[in-house]
Formats: sequence, C-alpha cells, structure tokens
Amino acid sequence: MRLIKTHIDLMHNPSEFCIYLGTWCFKNDPDIIEGSKRVGIIPYHWNNRVKFRKDFEYLTKTYESLLCDLSECLNQIHGTSYDKEYWRVAIGSWLRQFVDIVFDRYETVRLASQQGKKLQCIVYNYNKEELALEDSAAFYKKSIGDEWNEFIFSECLKYFDINITLDERTISCREDPPEPLVATLKRMTKNLLGYIGMTIPDVMNRIVIISAYTSLWNVARLQLKLAQLPYLAPPTVNLMPSIKIDKELRKQIKLKTAKIGFEQFLFQLIPWCIPKVYVEAFKPFKQSVLSKYPKNPKKIITANAYQGNDAFTIWAAEQKLKGAELLIAQHGGNFGNGLFSQTEDHQLKIADRFLSWGWKRQGFKNIFPVPSINLSSSTIKQNNVGDITYVLAAMPRYFYSSFAIPIAGQYINYLNNQIDLLGELNADVLENVKLRPDSSGEFYGWNIKGVFAQHGFEQNIDTDKRMLKKRLNDARLCICTHNATVFLETLSANFPTLIFWDPNFYEVRSEAKASFYLLESVGILHYNHRSASDLINMNFDDFMGWWLQSDIQNARKAFIEVHAQSSKSWMKSWKEMLIKPTGT
Repeated sequence: MRLIKTHIDLMHNPSEFCIYLGTWCFKNDPDIIEGSKRVGIIPYHWNNRVKFRKDFEYLTKTYESLLCDLSECLNQIHGTSYDKEYWRVAIGSWLRQFVDIVFDRYETVRLASQQGKKLQCIVYNYNKEELALEDSAAFYKKSIGDEWNEFIFSECLKYFDINITLDERTISCREDPPEPLVATLKRMTKNLLGYIGMTIPDVMNRIVIISAYTSLWNVARLQLKLAQLPYLAPPTVNLMPSIKIDKELRKQIKLKTAKIGFEQFLFQLIPWCIPKVYVEAFKPFKQSVLSKYPKNPKKIITANAYQGNDAFTIWAAEQKLKGAELLIAQHGGNFGNGLFSQTEDHQLKIADRFLSWGWKRQGFKNIFPVPSINLSSSTIKQNNVGDITYVLAAMPRYFYSSFAIPIAGQYINYLNNQIDLLGELNADVLENVKLRPDSSGEFYGWNIKGVFAQHGFEQNIDTDKRMLKKRLNDARLCICTHNATVFLETLSANFPTLIFWDPNFYEVRSEAKASFYLLESVGILHYNHRSASDLINMNFDDFMGWWLQSDIQNARKAFIEVHAQSSKSWMKSWKEMLIKPTGT
C-alpha cells in the first residue's frame, strides 16, 4: 500500500491504493471536508487532546535540556562563553518551535509505521543541506510548506526503516514565490525608516521600541512623550547570500547521547537543520547587527520581534548582557487564557517585564498589566441596520506551534462548525451575513472560499478589502470564531459581538474560566451552533438593543478588565511604567 506524505507526493503518485499521512496532502481541495475524501487518512495523533497536553510538557523538558546542550556547542564553535539565557533570547523561539514541529512529524510517521511491511513509500532526491535554512524567518515560512515537510517526513521514514522506493525526481525548497507589490513597497518603506533610525543619536533613544503592534503614529507620539526622537523601525540586516553550509563546523554540534526514539532522531537532525545565522553566519551577522542597531539602550520594548527576527533577538541578547531591560508587550489574543502556549511561555521566560492586557499568571512575577495601545486607539461605530460580519480563522495545514487551538486537520472540524451555524440561520438573516476569510488561508493551502461556495454560501463571501475595524463600521454584529485578537478588539470597543467556538479545541486555563463563563452566561459566548443561531435569529432586527442590556454590559466590562484593558490615557500609563527604574 502506497503512503502519501504531502501534496507533492499526491501529485506525483496518484493511486486508488493509498493511505495518507494527513489532511495536508489535499491542498486547495474543497472536497476535503467531505467524509469520502478523508478515507485512508491515518488518524492524527493530537486528535487526542490529552496526549497533546502531555506531549507539550514532555517537549518543554526536552527543549530545556536541548537548549543547555546546544548553548555549550555554540559557545565552543564561536569562542564565546554566553550563558543559557543569552541563547534562549537569541535562538530559543526557533529551537522550541523546531522541537515541537519535528516531534509532530515524527509521531505521524511512527503511527504510519504500525501498518507493517505492506507499507511502501516513495522518497525523492533532495539536497540534505537545504534542511539548514538561512534564518528563523525562513524556517517559519518553509516549515508549513510541502517541500520542507517532504524532507522531514523522508528523514522520518528512513529512521523507522519503512519500505522506501527512491525516485529520480528532485525536490527543492530554495525557491520562493514572487513577492507581491504591496509587500515590496512595505519592505522598501521599512528599509527607509530603518536607515533614518540609524541617524538618531543614542542619547535620544534610550528606550528603544521595535515592532510594537500598533501604528507608527502611536509609536512616534509615545517616543516624543518620553523626550526621544521617533525611532520607527530598526535597520535591515541581511545575511550574505554566499554563505554556504560548513559541514566540519557543524560536526562540532555534538549533543549528549539520547535514548532511542524521538530524542535520538531530533539530535541527529539538529546539526543539519539549525539555521545558518546561528552557525556559519553568526559572527559577521552579529557584528553587522551591533554596528547598525542602537548601542546603549536602557530599555527595549517589542511585541513580536522576539520571534522570526534574528537581528533583533541577537541584539537584545547582547544588550541584556549590558544591563538593558527587555519588555515584551502582548500582541493579540489567546494570551493569559489559553490552556497552554509555548509562545507565551517563551516570552515570559525571556522578558524582564511582560506587559499584559490585564491578566496575571501564577508563578510569574514579571507580568505587568497595562492598557493595550492598540485597543485604546481603536474606535468602531455600529450600524444597527448593517450586515453581520462573520470573521473566519485560518490555520496552516501542518502543525506549527503548541497552543490551545485547532491544529492541522482539526481545521476541518472548525470549518464544519461554521457551516453548521450558517445552516441554522433564517433566510433573511443569512442574506445579510458576510463571511470574512483570513487572507493567509490561501498561503496555507486551504480553499476556504471554495468550501463555503460548495455548501451554498458563495454569495456570503465578503469582497470588501478594507481593514476589519473600518469594515465593522458598516456592520450590526461581529461573529468571532476563534480565540484570537478580534473578539478582544470588539468587546473593548463595546461593539455587539457573538463568540462561537468548539471548547474541545479552544481549551481555557483554570484561571480564566470564570471570565469566559461570564460571557457564556449572558449569551455572548456559545459552544453550540444551535444556541448561537437562535440568538442571532432572535435579535437580528436590533442587536444593539440586545447588546446594551445591563447584564451583558456588566459581563463585558468584567471580562475586558482582565483580558482587554484599554484607556484614553494609555500614553500616561505607559510613560509612568517606562520611566520606572528596572526591576520596580
């Protein structure tokens, strides 16, 4: 029986006698949510969410142990003596995500291997050196694509000694699709702002703000309030394209002997997969970063540069050695309420202060609630005779990060939930529903528009390209379907909101259950598509009348006080917080 690993495999080896590693094989196929298309797919190992949680704890321990070993190896390679916490800041985000992703692929193939000797699989030619991508940004992008996963699955097949047939065709993940014009213009603007930032004297840039998850206008205003010149973007630091893999250098990455199993497999992969920026390019890259970035900041603030921006993480690690304080500001939803999150854990471990939107977490004294700049700067006006804006989520076909959301093929369950809800709406209500797909869904390879069109909702797909906040000015209700940023924005703005999701995939931590129960008790949060549709049908003619009821408003206010704080005087709060001495 032929085992199909990815969509590439499916295209090259169409056969009716196949089994499939996962739903990711069916790229851009709207039929995938139908049962017939899922016949022969090996059950996904993390459909058992108890296992998902247990594996999260195991992977946390594995990551911590590996970080110690890898820190020693990198110090030896580069002639440095940095401690583990330096490397946690510099490479920790990539390393944790790499560990989790490889474990997911390993477990998937392990389950497939239980099919026995009857299982056969084709492995294509690939250059193993391509496993080492240039930097963490390239890794995040490639790790959810078919080519890179062909490599990793092939390595897993070899490890488990599954019956392999070699194919002469070559697979490569070096080529990138052409950059859209909008992205090119943004990159050029950022490069220009970065060049301007390099001219600002250090004395006028003691509190450096990079990737603050708010508008440049808000960043400029805050910096002026701090008596600084606006520093709107860091300089661009690129890797030299001529840097190649140094096999001899990578042989020095000798990790401690692991037991047979996943850790052994992982330790074999690390020397091949660690990005060039941490090995071959580390010294020249670090030198370039330190020559271009601010020299002596007292405080460094970011919302999301801690991940996928190696120039920032290496610079921040260096500055922390000199006594600078690293502050990380919350940059969206799921923080403080999801049952578990490796990205939240990483940020809390590297930040001297983590600036939450109101919540705290037991065991972490470095969490400081402050009003969200983004939420404080947002205004949305409701139109009580407008449409219903139905906000859809998009998830990669491949697992990419450990936190409490639907992952991989569980996204099909998510789509089916939305179809069930839409099917229960009255005809006059449905006519006014506008489905707003996340644009990243096309990149991920889900044909989201095709799925909804196939189920009779093609006319409901929103063609309005405006930013969501502006789009909502023409809406009477926002339906939020995932534990992310949108419902925090709408609740904070006091905009009529209905939340609908499956609690089996959006698990909530114990500290946050009371807050979410409040929303559920007044009909804002629904776990059942029929209760959600009943409320929508009943209040369609006057959502604002429903929304302004005292019990709903009280629940909303109590919730945002903990999870979505905003304030008209946010700038004063931020200034007071930033001028406090480090550690207070």
